[in-house]
Amino acid sequence: MREKLSNSFTAADYENAALAFSLWQGTQHETVDEYLLRKRKIELNCLVKKVISNELSDLDREIVRLHWYNGNSITDTAKVLGIDRSKVSRRLDKINDTIYDKLKYAMEYRYGRDYSASVKMIIKNKDALCLVSEDLSSPCKRIRNLRVTQGFTLEDAQTMTGIDVKKLDEMEKGNRDISVRDVVRIATAFKASGDYIIFGSDKGGTAHGFIN
Repeated sequence: MREKLSNSFTAADYENAALAFSLWQGTQHETVDEYLLRKRKIELNCLVKKVISNELSDLDREIVRLHWYNGNSITDTAKVLGIDRSKVSRRLDKINDTIYDKLKYAMEYRYGRDYSASVKMIIKNKDALCLVSEDLSSPCKRIRNLRVTQGFTLEDAQTMTGIDVKKLDEMEKGNRDISVRDVVRIATAFKASGDYIIFGSDKGGTAHGFIN
């Protein structure tokens, strides 16, 4: 006999549970092409991170941290570092070229000539870089960290969650409140627990906030 559900569940509880289940079902049907694309992006992101760590100067790494990861404008980055804005802009162009030159032949060897052309596009898109923040003190920072470390752009996240790119960007910057519905969508898309996103811990017991 089917157990009667508690009357404490609200209509919103049922709606969010149905949404989570529907999104979870969608994640179970990744095609081979989708899997390979995700794998390639993550591998490339890790290589980019390695080049940043080993091939850039201290100043360039700091520019990467401030501008690419923290999201500071070129002007604000220049102010923090106490250097001219034009110098930051020139160094960013040089950083892009350095990363591309270090990786283009490796990508061509591993994935073929056609794929190497897209390396520069991924490098130009700072959101695709696998830069892991040590500061995970708020839900917005944990959401961005989940997306970036898994190799997804904001456009990818829009497709995966159904949340508009602009809204996602504002969430990640802490400029917009995050609803329970949004948490459900994001947690399901990035295979994380809602507790991890909201509290920074995992009450459900899954490792590091990720769902197996």
